Amino acid sequence: MMRKTFLLLAGLFSLLSPAWGQKNEFAISAGAMFTSGTELACNNPCIQLPRVQVNTPPTAAFQGAFARHIEDVRGSSLYLELPLLGIAGREASTPTGFPVNYSSIFVPPSLKIKFRPGQAISPFFSAGAGVAYLNGNNNGRNFTGSGQFGAGADFKTRIPFLAIRGEVRDFFSGRSAAEERVEGPVSDSRQHNIFTGVGAVLRF
Repeated sequence: MMRKTFLLLAGLFSLLSPAWGQKNEFAISAGAMFTSGTELACNNPCIQLPRVQVNTPPTAAFQGAFARHIEDVRGSSLYLELPLLGIAGREASTPTGFPVNYSSIFVPPSLKIKFRPGQAISPFFSAGAGVAYLNGNNNGRNFTGSGQFGAGADFKTRIPFLAIRGEVRDFFSGRSAAEERVEGPVSDSRQHNIFTGVGAVLRF
């Protein structure tokens, strides 16, 4: 019964897709986040080292992205894109030994260009800027500017409105207030958050 229902819905969407023009895309991806280490210029008297390193281990991350087609340019398609990346929780390794746990949400509106749209493999590049919300322990909540750039490819499936996506994006932002409260000022207040993920794309 479930199989028949799925086939019926797939056939219905395939009939409606040409009428809709497939101007929109909604993608969901899951993967891993790799965060760059940060060097601290410590003024904490308990720490004798002039420079110490804060490292964050890789963790799971999830992304949703809505994109609206706005123009075709020389065989490529230009989109307005709104990615939203969420990380439920991660722990930074700090030299004082005090655990810093924080979750993150990145929302950087972007422009995306897709090459060879409609083909079996359609590479794309995306870049933009927005905001990140970092929610840490010890009342370390803060908003910070965030940018993103990345690339990937959509792989066409036998279902006209569905594709498989693989992607890599760098969400660069400020550090969490929880880290700064524990460790003090930093020599580099920015950090890179590399997301590698795989997911599905619904075109409508």
